[in-house]
Amino acid sequence: MRIKNTQSKGVSTALAIVAFFAGLKRIDSANASMIFTLEPVVTVALAVMVFGETMTRHKILNGMIILAAVLLLARRKANPKIS
Repeated sequence: MRIKNTQSKGVSTALAIVAFFAGLKRIDSANASMIFTLEPVVTVALAVMVFGETMTRHKILNGMIILAAVLLLARRKANPKIS
């Protein structure tokens, strides 16, 4: 029995959020908010690995944009002079 597309995304999102809150107990809120930016990437990765979702160019491009934003945020945090 294959799970419908919308159900798999809901389960993947829930797993990503549960992982976020588990990690939130271990780090400060500034780092947590930066890491939470990765939630859509984690959701898609879980949907691909667990439910056999297909990766499209659109999903890959969006993931790359999100990862670039997180790297930019991390760089700004490490060097506050960057604006």
